Amino acid sequence: MHMSRKWQEDSIAIQPIPAQTLGLPPSFWIISDTHFGHHTIEGYCGRPSSAEQCMIEQWRHVVAPGAPIVHLGDLTLSHSEPMRELIADLPGTKYLLRGNHDTRSVTHYRLLAACRRESDEPHCRASANHGRHEDGANGPLTAPENGCSAPKTGLSDRLLGFTLIPPFSITVDDWTVSFTHAPHDELIALPKHINVHGHIHEKLMSSLLWLNVSVEWTDYAPVRSDLLLAKRIQLLMARQTAECTVPLSYAEWLAHEFGGEVLPADTARFGSEDECAQARAAYTAYRRALAAAHQYAPHCERPEAWEHH
Repeated sequence: MHMSRKWQEDSIAIQPIPAQTLGLPPSFWIISDTHFGHHTIEGYCGRPSSAEQCMIEQWRHVVAPGAPIVHLGDLTLSHSEPMRELIADLPGTKYLLRGNHDTRSVTHYRLLAACRRESDEPHCRASANHGRHEDGANGPLTAPENGCSAPKTGLSDRLLGFTLIPPFSITVDDWTVSFTHAPHDELIALPKHINVHGHIHEKLMSSLLWLNVSVEWTDYAPVRSDLLLAKRIQLLMARQTAECTVPLSYAEWLAHEFGGEVLPADTARFGSEDECAQARAAYTAYRRALAAAHQYAPHCERPEAWEHH
């Protein structure tokens, strides 16, 4: 696994901290691995060419202004001015648990806001409680002594509007649920423990105790944490085992359907964009059929409005 200096999730023992110490509410929207601006990703995990526009439209449709939304990492690979403007304009009170592609400085992801007093902003209070991370390590940002710094004027200086947070956990009934960028074996080894994660895109782990919320498994939309966890816990309680059949990755599925070697991308297999698009659509149908039959994916009802408690 590629790891940057600023992304150390797999190199240390994961110890998720309680969500309430970060100022997170009990329920929130969640999304992972959007990879905004990473257009070649389509050939590696079978995303349709419309995936990025779909993610943007669905985020805007379901997440109300001020509603909490947690991104589990790999937000964007493009840092152009148009992309920064697009991400900054996405609604919600936005939190980012940094992934292996989120390698910019902490300032790059900071809150898009005028200067505010810590006493007025719960996300600033949470930041102040968890130490300064000027070297870019995963963790909440500490506000400056005089409160959150105001963004500079001009599009090139525009900030993305996220509060950085470390891996965290919540309690649902008598289950502990930990949120990380990548899946972690040691977390699901604990009694009644679910690990919500992203990182592996269209792939799935071998146990229902892992819950992959990469956009490939959420129809490229944010999902409600309370709804997806209620569904997964219900499924776990109804089954005698948490083991599940792991579906084929996109590369494996291509080799199975079309023969030949397992190649890293569909562009290495097909000679035209039309052929790639047809293969990606067929793989999406395969993945959705598995999700419906085995309840792998956290497909949840997404109401028009979100009540922020």
